[in-house]
Amino acid sequence: MDRTYDLVLLLTLASSAFCGSGASVVGTAPDVQGWRGEDILLKCDIQEEPIIVYWSKETGSDQQARTVKARFVEGNFESVEERFDIDKNFSLVISDLEVADEGRYYCDVTLANLQDFGNSTLLTVYLQTGSV
Repeated sequence: MDRTYDLVLLLTLASSAFCGSGASVVGTAPDVQGWRGEDILLKCDIQEEPIIVYWSKETGSDQQARTVKARFVEGNFESVEERFDIDKNFSLVISDLEVADEGRYYCDVTLANLQDFGNSTLLTVYLQTGSV
């Protein structure tokens, strides 16, 4: 079943490259800052009702190299990695932030008409002052 989702993500990523950034349909903050140990919300404002939403993190210098963190498929909200969850508004919730969570996150969306859109946000994680 995960292979089906991975194939859908691959198709979504490939087709979104042809659709442009989709900024008018999918909105994210350009960058977000958080503190290690705290929770953070990465918003994905979607102008139309989606049938698929994937939140992934860039894993290399190539934008196509990503790791899925959470997804919404066929009406089901699903966490793929511990500490990462997708809420009812399709935003990504990261619990207990770690420095390793820092990086670029993508919200990729497929609408009912099968059009794909996406946008990204850059997460910076700061250490608490006085932490060891």
